[in-house]
Amino acid sequence: LEAFDEAVRLDPKDSDGHEGRGLALLCLDRAADALEAFGEAARVDQDSAPARMGRAAALFCLGRSTEALAAFNEAVRPNAGNPGRRAAHTAAPGSLDRREEPPASPG
Repeated sequence: LEAFDEAVRLDPKDSDGHEGRGLALLCLDRAADALEAFGEAARVDQDSAPARMGRAAALFCLGRSTEALAAFNEAVRPNAGNPGRRAAHTAAPGSLDRREEPPASPG
């Protein structure tokens, strides 16, 4: 976390430091702080897929599942300006909110 704090201090306009800080905070079970870090990353770079996915993960960890689901769907929605988001959407066709039965247990 300290390394990412330093990265943000050195270049607050680089979303990578904010994204890394968010991930570190999630690993430390500090989801509210992570949500703030991912929000800052998205403010710095509006097309940042890691910031959008991290925000969704933080919302999920906070128990805000409806918001998390909407954020995940937004993160993978195709965006003409960002081929990576188009690729992510192609890899996960359909809406992420579809409900599926869990696989049957073997045996």
